[in-house]
Amino acid sequence: MAKGLAYVHHEYLEWVIHCNVKPENILLDGEFESKISKFGLAKLFQRDRKNPEFSCIRGTKVYMAPEWALNLPITEKVDVYNYGVVIVELVKGIQLSNWVLEDGEEQETELTKFLRDVKRKIQSEEVAWIEDAIDTRLNGEFNRI
Repeated sequence: MAKGLAYVHHEYLEWVIHCNVKPENILLDGEFESKISKFGLAKLFQRDRKNPEFSCIRGTKVYMAPEWALNLPITEKVDVYNYGVVIVELVKGIQLSNWVLEDGEEQETELTKFLRDVKRKIQSEEVAWIEDAIDTRLNGEFNRI
């Protein structure tokens, strides 16, 4: 999957921003290699163009990068953010959300809690932080490489 994103971001003739990387848009072939699908929301730009403009927010809220909400320039980094959320969901074994509103106010979310907890453990040089972050249903049976 990461190779596919790198290709559309850096090697393809034009610059492609997918805008909707999420589990539903990741397919597996017969060799269980992941493939990016559903480019319906994608934008195609000339490589030399700086600050591409978008007419509207694109993507699925759960995976949406902060740049969309903060009205910051949209680059391939929004796809990298989406991909990161997908990886965290895969490793953690739960669906995360980075946009939760209650009574019109944003609340702390599973994604925010998870990232803050991992950051704290890394900064305190806690050795077992990876094991704590992995889906408990794996019962510790995963490759630690």
